[in-house]
Amino acid sequence: MARRTPSTDLVLVADLTQPCHVCGIACSGTVLFWFLRAGVRHAIEVDRPTLDELFEKLPRGEGREVPAILRDHAAGTGWYGSEASPTGTPIAYAELTALLALTDEARLDEHERRICDALRSLAAEASEAAAPMFVYDD
Repeated sequence: MARRTPSTDLVLVADLTQPCHVCGIACSGTVLFWFLRAGVRHAIEVDRPTLDELFEKLPRGEGREVPAILRDHAAGTGWYGSEASPTGTPIAYAELTALLALTDEARLDEHERRICDALRSLAAEASEAAAPMFVYDD
């Protein structure tokens, strides 16, 4: 029997998943935000229910431009839909910046703030490396 070795092309910068209160694992799935540097994905991982709650708290309304990443999430399309790329969907820095600007206006708990801080740090690293960012929903 072949022995499975851990993936060497992924560095999990931050595991921000919270386990399900019933089964003890992230049973509803996770979302990975990442960028590629020297053939290695640098990523943060968030459980889907926590990300759903965070996105629900973001302000929306008349005259407010809603970032595509948030629109796709709400509509179940793009990166969050069945047509999403199995290797991850590119995220424009402007979209991520717009999303994070909305989080500054929201009432978030400590864990949700850690997610936002991790996303900011990851985006800064990706920008510094001139590497595109991706999102993957499993």
